[in-house]
Amino acid sequence: MNTITFTDLDSLLCRPEPYAQYTTVEFWNDPHVSQFLLQEHLNPASDLASRNHAFLDRSAEWIINEFGTSAKSTVLDLGCGPGLYTSRLAKTGAGITGIDASTRSIDYAKEQATKNGLAVTYRNGNYLDCDYGGPFDLILMIFCDFCVLSPVQRSKLLRKIREALTPGGSFFFDVSSIQYYQNIREKLEIEFQEEGGFWSPERYYAFNQTFKYDDRNLLIDKYTILTGRETRQIHHHLQCYSIDMITHELEENGLTMHKTFSNAAGDKFEEESNEYAIIAVKDPL
Repeated sequence: MNTITFTDLDSLLCRPEPYAQYTTVEFWNDPHVSQFLLQEHLNPASDLASRNHAFLDRSAEWIINEFGTSAKSTVLDLGCGPGLYTSRLAKTGAGITGIDASTRSIDYAKEQATKNGLAVTYRNGNYLDCDYGGPFDLILMIFCDFCVLSPVQRSKLLRKIREALTPGGSFFFDVSSIQYYQNIREKLEIEFQEEGGFWSPERYYAFNQTFKYDDRNLLIDKYTILTGRETRQIHHHLQCYSIDMITHELEENGLTMHKTFSNAAGDKFEEESNEYAIIAVKDPL
């Protein structure tokens, strides 16, 4: 009989070193988990995999008006998922491109674009490594995707974005705030599922932990999943920002802070918001 000792469990549940594991692509492409994630994307009321659809409608309308998106515009959506933003923006006639690491989401997005006659170019790939094409007048990265990356990855991404923007082009994205960080508490939760749960079609135990790193304003959600066949871990990082922090990071990588908001629907900026939405620009030639 195989047993797990205290030492085994202590090792599995220890505080992780920040950015020691990058499991984002693995998470979104897991054959079982990705089914649940797509369902959550498409659930109009859910905020789990993307914003609820009422917010998406409001956000997309604001983006179109704020950036004057039209048939003359070129737009890139990084982390586009199943096309929730791209499908809305494509109705303006703009040239839209979406990139996402999830094969299941991109396949769905392509099917819907064909079904609805939308001229959207979709690419399945990791936006840290793949070619963007372009240039683009506007690049989007929404649902705080920017925050899950390491400092090295964020710098690489911002430089790729700068290269892909037209002179004077805009990068619109959102981040979690210091206020959000302060509201979170460290935790350990234990979950058991007989079968067909989120993490596996088999019966499993899941240890769900949240760790805080005050010197970095960094959160790590660590998921340890034990089935009869395997033990695996998923790490979700979330870097939380002040406006000064994100301004400095943008400037270090050749972009300029232009406007700030309380969310991706353009609501008036409030420092106490749980998230900030930001327009950064590439300086014109």
